[in-house]
Amino acid sequence: MGGTRKTRTFNNISIAKKEAQRIATAIHNQRASQLKLDAVAAEEYTACLKLLPEGMTLVEAVKRGVRELTTNPSTAREAYERMMEAKEGEDLSTSWVNALRTRLKPFLEEFGEKQIAAISTPELDAFLQKGDEALRTRNNRRDALVHLFNYARNQGILPRALKTEAVHTARPKESPTETEIFTIDEIEILFTHALDKHVPYLAIGCFAGIRTEEIKRLVWEDFDWEDKVIRIEAKKAKTKATRFVPILPALNHALKPHRRDVGPVVNGKIHDFGSAIAKRAGISWKKNGLRHSFASYRLPILKDPAKVAMEMGNSADVVIRNYRRLVKAPEAKRYWKIRADKLRK
Repeated sequence: MGGTRKTRTFNNISIAKKEAQRIATAIHNQRASQLKLDAVAAEEYTACLKLLPEGMTLVEAVKRGVRELTTNPSTAREAYERMMEAKEGEDLSTSWVNALRTRLKPFLEEFGEKQIAAISTPELDAFLQKGDEALRTRNNRRDALVHLFNYARNQGILPRALKTEAVHTARPKESPTETEIFTIDEIEILFTHALDKHVPYLAIGCFAGIRTEEIKRLVWEDFDWEDKVIRIEAKKAKTKATRFVPILPALNHALKPHRRDVGPVVNGKIHDFGSAIAKRAGISWKKNGLRHSFASYRLPILKDPAKVAMEMGNSADVVIRNYRRLVKAPEAKRYWKIRADKLRK
């Protein structure tokens, strides 16, 4: 009893025998139960060994599983604040970070004080389906949620070994939208009415197809006038991969009066340039219209989606899907004969 052997005495032999029988039966049942348990344990242990990668022990696997399934409790707002604080140390575009804040704001208003690990896929689906928003807006909000939940998983706030609840939410297929480009006449009007500070942005956008955020980071030292290329360094590119964009004659002519040896190519609030130029020109501004125009007028000249994609830092599939057949060859040839310097004179 309690790990110690004890002798019990009875003044009645019959009672002593009954007690002895009871104890003997209990010991027998306990040992039988233990033997059964040992057999089950051995069977499970063998099954586990078969599942393990070669060279890994069961103890190592259990330790890894515990680590990946263990979470650090955190509310959705706390996870969001940690993520945004981490973003401040990364080289990210201001517009992307602001868009992330805007898209997550309604989520935080509804779920901010709730444990993020307790938020389920049905709750997220119901949240995303609220309101009369366009599918594109809804999918943008969903992508922001997936970004937040993946960050929480990577930080151990959610189980690392499992897909997050946000990943399992529905992502409705959007109807294809028509790619808007500027006509040649519109491009000429834009150049005619642009201020001097606007011209490099306008020229690089429509004659090199470089993204607005990438233009914002360019310095004149990135231009190799001898080899006629612009070097988009990995740290300045959206895709985080270095690429070289040709300085075509139309771009060279447009930039010639504005070239400098060093310093930023564009000064000022670049995201306001497009609407400001369009307002002065008296035409409607098309979102991403310069980049779309470059690709649409470039493809009939190169006749190779992969080459166009390489210049744009994009994929051939995107080029084919968005820009094929938008422009005919004669229009494309006319586009690349635009001489912005002469127009401005």
